[in-house]
Amino acid sequence: MATATKTETKSKGQTKTTAKKATTAAKPAPKTNAEIARERALQTAETAVDIPVGAALTVYERASEAVEPFGTASKREAELKRVRTQLRRELNKVERRGGTARRRARAPSGPGPVGRTNVPGHPGRVRARRQGGPVG
Repeated sequence: MATATKTETKSKGQTKTTAKKATTAAKPAPKTNAEIARERALQTAETAVDIPVGAALTVYERASEAVEPFGTASKREAELKRVRTQLRRELNKVERRGGTARRRARAPSGPGPVGRTNVPGHPGRVRARRQGGPVG
């Protein structure tokens, strides 16, 4: 169903005819139970295939990334040096933490040296820093 309308344009005396078409969208028929079941079965089958394929691709990519740093002799040595350095740093941190914990455990529980009190609200160290004097 189309209707023609005349509209005035801004140019002298010209008219423009436009056709308006009535849009009648065809509504899809409601799905039957069989069609719904078929779609669900297809989705389930696709998922059953997609998951193992995706997992295999992920494993392949991670294995490739793990092997990549060891591709050549120079890359292999650089990677081993990096790992050794990282391990050494971590061991040093752990050793420092252990030593600090050991010293704290063996320290006397009484008041410490003058100027180094850890009593909450005690202004000892703060005042010395503010006045520019030596701390401790």
